[in-house]
Amino acid sequence: MRMITISLVLFMLGGCATSSVSYDKAKNVPEDRVALKTQGKYSFTVIRDSGWTGSGCYADLYIDEQLAAKFESGEKSTFRTDDNRVMLKVTNSGAALCSFDGGTNHYEAFLELDKHKIYRIHVNYDGAGLQILAGGTYKD
Repeated sequence: MRMITISLVLFMLGGCATSSVSYDKAKNVPEDRVALKTQGKYSFTVIRDSGWTGSGCYADLYIDEQLAAKFESGEKSTFRTDDNRVMLKVTNSGAALCSFDGGTNHYEAFLELDKHKIYRIHVNYDGAGLQILAGGTYKD
């Protein structure tokens, strides 16, 4: 019985992981959920992972403490800035369990000219917290 319980728990945890979404497959965040319209010489894109965990909640992205966009699972948004360093922050939002404070994650992003950086919003296995991860560089 103990082995069945352990197997079931491991299966459930594995099924709850979020996974990265490629730039090409991610959908754009609808304009009505993009709060910060940006311009500048540095560009970067944030993509929220897909998966069941946390998919009923928004992931609110802040750039330098300003709400930038509300992401659903599998969505992306591109931002531009004149600063080569920005502070990204992500939190949960929404009704019911979505308002649970799983903590705030900050990520200091260093940008380069002619390199379009990608960052991921990843949901922890327990669904209680979000992380921002570096996701590479995108070339057109």
